[in-house]
Amino acid sequence: MSDAALHPAIPDLVFTVAITGHRVLPDGLQAALQGQVRSLLDAVRTRLLNAQHRSELDRGRTTILRFVCALAPVADVIGARAALARSVAAPPEPRWHLNAVLPFARASYAKTAAADLREGKTDEAVIAR
Repeated sequence: MSDAALHPAIPDLVFTVAITGHRVLPDGLQAALQGQVRSLLDAVRTRLLNAQHRSELDRGRTTILRFVCALAPVADVIGARAALARSVAAPPEPRWHLNAVLPFARASYAKTAAADLREGKTDEAVIAR
Protein backbone atom coordinates (compact mmCIF):
# COMPACT_ATOMS: atom_id res chain seq x y z
CA MET A 1 0.00 0.00 0.00
CA SER A 2 1.36 3.45 -0.90
CA ASP A 3 2.24 6.14 1.64
CA ALA A 4 -0.52 8.32 0.17
CA ALA A 5 -3.08 5.56 0.75
CA LEU A 6 -1.89 5.08 4.33
CA HIS A 7 -1.99 8.81 5.12
CA PRO A 8 -4.46 10.44 2.70
CA ALA A 9 -5.08 13.61 4.75
CA ILE A 10 -1.47 14.66 5.36
CA PRO A 11 -0.85 18.21 4.12
CA ASP A 12 2.15 19.46 2.18
CA LEU A 13 5.45 19.73 4.01
CA VAL A 14 6.24 23.46 4.13
CA PHE A 15 9.68 24.63 5.26
CA THR A 16 10.30 28.35 5.71
CA VAL A 17 13.52 30.33 6.03
CA ALA A 18 13.35 34.04 6.89
CA ILE A 19 16.00 36.74 6.87
CA THR A 20 16.51 40.18 8.29
CA GLY A 21 19.74 42.08 8.55
CA HIS A 22 21.74 45.24 8.28
CA ARG A 23 21.12 48.00 5.76
CA VAL A 24 24.78 48.95 5.63
CA LEU A 25 27.37 46.37 4.56
CA PRO A 26 30.74 46.84 2.90
CA ASP A 27 30.38 46.61 -0.91
CA GLY A 28 32.88 43.76 -1.20
CA LEU A 29 30.97 41.69 1.33
CA GLN A 30 27.62 41.70 -0.48
CA ALA A 31 28.51 39.27 -3.30
CA ALA A 32 30.17 36.88 -0.85
CA LEU A 33 27.10 36.94 1.42
CA GLN A 34 24.78 36.23 -1.49
CA GLY A 35 26.89 33.19 -2.37
CA GLN A 36 26.82 32.03 1.25
CA VAL A 37 23.04 32.36 1.42
CA ARG A 38 22.69 30.40 -1.86
CA SER A 39 24.91 27.66 -0.42
CA LEU A 40 22.90 27.62 2.79
CA LEU A 41 19.63 27.29 0.87
CA ASP A 42 21.10 24.41 -1.13
CA ALA A 43 22.25 22.68 2.06
CA VAL A 44 18.88 23.16 3.76
CA ARG A 45 17.04 21.73 0.76
CA THR A 46 19.37 18.72 0.57
CA ARG A 47 19.10 17.94 4.30
CA LEU A 48 15.35 18.35 4.30
CA LEU A 49 14.89 16.08 1.29
CA ASN A 50 17.20 13.44 2.79
CA ALA A 51 15.29 13.50 6.09
CA GLN A 52 11.98 13.41 4.23
CA HIS A 53 13.09 10.39 2.20
CA ARG A 54 13.97 8.51 5.41
CA SER A 55 10.62 9.29 7.03
CA GLU A 56 7.78 6.88 6.32
CA LEU A 57 5.27 9.60 7.14
CA ASP A 58 6.89 12.42 5.11
CA ARG A 59 8.22 10.45 2.13
CA GLY A 60 5.13 10.91 -0.04
CA ARG A 61 4.41 14.50 0.88
CA THR A 62 4.80 17.41 -1.50
CA THR A 63 7.55 19.73 -0.26
CA ILE A 64 7.25 23.52 -0.45
CA LEU A 65 10.26 25.72 0.33
CA ARG A 66 9.61 29.35 1.26
CA PHE A 67 12.05 32.20 1.73
CA VAL A 68 10.53 35.17 3.58
CA CYS A 69 11.92 38.69 3.85
CA ALA A 70 10.77 42.31 4.01
CA LEU A 71 12.96 43.42 1.08
CA ALA A 72 14.73 46.01 3.20
CA PRO A 73 17.74 47.32 1.29
CA VAL A 74 20.98 45.37 1.42
CA ALA A 75 20.72 42.25 3.64
CA ASP A 76 17.10 41.37 2.84
CA VAL A 77 17.68 41.96 -0.88
CA ILE A 78 20.85 39.84 -0.79
CA GLY A 79 18.77 37.01 0.65
CA ALA A 80 15.94 37.58 -1.83
CA ARG A 81 18.34 37.47 -4.77
CA ALA A 82 19.86 34.25 -3.45
CA ALA A 83 16.40 32.69 -3.09
CA LEU A 84 15.46 33.77 -6.62
CA ALA A 85 18.69 32.23 -7.90
CA ARG A 86 17.53 28.98 -6.30
CA SER A 87 13.94 29.30 -7.47
CA VAL A 88 14.67 27.12 -10.49
CA ALA A 89 15.29 23.51 -9.61
CA ALA A 90 15.29 20.45 -11.80
CA PRO A 91 12.30 18.22 -11.07
CA PRO A 92 11.59 16.44 -8.81
CA GLU A 93 13.40 18.75 -6.37
CA PRO A 94 11.32 21.55 -4.90
CA ARG A 95 12.38 25.10 -5.63
CA TRP A 96 12.52 28.07 -3.29
CA HIS A 97 9.59 30.51 -3.41
CA LEU A 98 10.21 34.11 -2.40
CA ASN A 99 7.55 35.59 -0.11
CA ALA A 100 8.05 39.32 0.37
CA VAL A 101 6.37 40.84 3.37
CA LEU A 102 6.41 44.52 2.51
CA PRO A 103 5.83 47.10 5.23
CA PHE A 104 3.15 48.76 3.06
CA ALA A 105 1.59 48.52 -0.42
CA ARG A 106 3.94 47.57 -3.27
CA ALA A 107 3.54 50.91 -5.11
CA SER A 108 4.24 52.90 -1.93
CA TYR A 109 7.19 50.69 -1.09
CA ALA A 110 8.64 51.19 -4.59
CA LYS A 111 8.34 54.97 -4.19
CA THR A 112 10.05 55.00 -0.80
CA ALA A 113 12.75 52.68 -2.10
CA ALA A 114 13.58 55.03 -5.01
CA ALA A 115 16.92 56.14 -3.52
CA ASP A 116 17.87 52.54 -2.81
CA LEU A 117 16.95 51.59 -6.39
CA ARG A 118 19.18 54.37 -7.75
CA GLU A 119 22.05 53.22 -5.52
CA GLY A 120 21.58 49.55 -6.47
CA LYS A 121 20.66 48.46 -2.93
CA THR A 122 17.22 47.27 -4.01
CA ASP A 123 16.29 45.58 -7.26
CA GLU A 124 13.10 46.57 -9.15
CA ALA A 125 12.75 43.00 -10.42
CA VAL A 126 12.71 41.73 -6.84
CA ILE A 127 10.05 44.28 -5.81
CA ALA A 128 7.95 43.39 -8.86
CA ARG A 129 7.77 39.73 -7.87
